[in-house]
Amino acid sequence: MRILIIDGNYPKHFEQFYLKNKISGLDYNEHYKLLIDDHFGTNGAWNEPLSTFGYEVVEVYYNNTILQDHWLREFGGNAEKFSNYRQFQTIFLQIQYYKPDILYITNPHVFDENVLNPIKKYFPFIKVFACYLGTPYTAHAISEYDICFTALNNYSNDLKKIGKVAYTLPHAFNKKVLDKLLLKTNSDVTNSAYKVCFVGGMVRSNDMHTTRLDYIEFLFNNIPIEIYSDIYSLTLWSDLKENVQKKSASVIINAMKKMGFSSTSLSRLPLIGRASRWNRHQFRLFPASLRGSIQPALYAMDMYNLFSSNRIVFNIHVDNVGEEAANMRLFEATGVGACLLTDAKANLSDFFIPNEEVVTYSSKEECVEKAKWLLASPANCKAIAEAGQKRVLKDHTYQNRAPIFSEGIQRVFNK
Repeated sequence: MRILIIDGNYPKHFEQFYLKNKISGLDYNEHYKLLIDDHFGTNGAWNEPLSTFGYEVVEVYYNNTILQDHWLREFGGNAEKFSNYRQFQTIFLQIQYYKPDILYITNPHVFDENVLNPIKKYFPFIKVFACYLGTPYTAHAISEYDICFTALNNYSNDLKKIGKVAYTLPHAFNKKVLDKLLLKTNSDVTNSAYKVCFVGGMVRSNDMHTTRLDYIEFLFNNIPIEIYSDIYSLTLWSDLKENVQKKSASVIINAMKKMGFSSTSLSRLPLIGRASRWNRHQFRLFPASLRGSIQPALYAMDMYNLFSSNRIVFNIHVDNVGEEAANMRLFEATGVGACLLTDAKANLSDFFIPNEEVVTYSSKEECVEKAKWLLASPANCKAIAEAGQKRVLKDHTYQNRAPIFSEGIQRVFNK
């Protein structure tokens, strides 16, 4: 059976990727391979593991216009009948070209019922519509999907209560990353001092990164920490403007909620629809102490190479996951041999032995205390890093997750 994965990546990653890589003279397949060999997120990670279960995997990236335009030039097709769906014309042509049995979409907020209904109309050969949920969702975003995968147990439990087929599918580590590391194994890592680093976003909506920002500011004021984030280019003016826009959208949305508008109708509003998934927006300027101390964001192999070189990786989940350990950094950092310093979550022991394979904290003060201990104890730091990597390669690769995915797909397919 053929699975077409429709994925999307961070635009900033695309920018960095095309600055570093020249695609002139490459055909589409060479261009695509260059991208997946950079190992951003789940790019290319499912192909080999799912092939052992009889699936042929094709992956496209709906928001990579450079790659999508390359596909269009090389494979083309008549887009006339899809003219009413201009934003998705190339996607429609790719579905027509690859004729998948299964469509797996990683952003159902983009591919909601308004997009899936015409896909079902034009392409009746698709047997299963699957999606991945990583953020709060609305009813119309998931209504047309046969099965939902998510890393959060509370999401999958809630979905089951409303009659959806749902599976908890934890994130994983792509073993192919190890083939491209500059430092191939832990034995290559020097015995020089370890450094604490954070790589990630700092979106300032109260249901996303408010706690993260508090912790990073506290860590920055108490220990040496390297911070890599796309917020490095934030100016005071753009900060003010962004806060005003988000606060205005949030005020309007909350007023409309009080007037009786449903979450579904609010989420469909242009410009401010995303605000319907926030509780409210706190007007908060970025800390002055951090401004100017942040380095540009790192993605894919640049990030992995940083992690693998004597790094203690600070990790903290977004606010809306509750007490579950569920983000990708758990496995990305440990998978390349970094020592992970992560927030203590109720189910973390499902993945790692706390303070043996990863180091945990439950407060800002404990986080600083643990970080100082690790910095002063390179032998312990390295031992924990090695134990964490051993656990990931044994239990938390995409090969480990493929049976869960296949079981879910088969359950719906057989129906």
